[in-house]
Amino acid sequence: MPDYNFSEPQRQSGVGLVLIFATSLYHIGRNLWVVVFYFAFKEVDQRTLFFAGAGLMLLLLLSLAYSIIYFLNFKFHIDQKNEEFVLQKGVFSTDVINIPFRKIQQVNFRRNILQRIIGVYSVVVETAGSQDKEVEIRALSGEKANALADKLMAHAEEE
Repeated sequence: MPDYNFSEPQRQSGVGLVLIFATSLYHIGRNLWVVVFYFAFKEVDQRTLFFAGAGLMLLLLLSLAYSIIYFLNFKFHIDQKNEEFVLQKGVFSTDVINIPFRKIQQVNFRRNILQRIIGVYSVVVETAGSQDKEVEIRALSGEKANALADKLMAHAEEE
């Protein structure tokens, strides 16, 4: 297993872009079901169909652009000096999450069906004093996910 240098900012696996794009398409589809219902049961003319198709293409392109920017802005690293795990993410505004090693309780792996198909793992960092997951990195290779989990838990145990 290669030794990953997590002190430098890292990105998710490249196939993570597929996961981000698929997730955004899922959300778009969930929110546009009424439009699909309308076109299924209403007779529409060619002009309306053309503009609907053009609007759908524009929506797909915007979703792809959003996915690429989100992928490029999503970075994480281990800050040895300040003894914390740092995650930076966001498109329109940037969120920086700093988790001190002493607060890390567990590092878990999760995989949904799409993650299994494209061969990536979701790494979830759970912290003390929080009911929800603090941080989730949704697309890491199995090797990199294990290395990150091992390093985070080693640092947490030192604290």
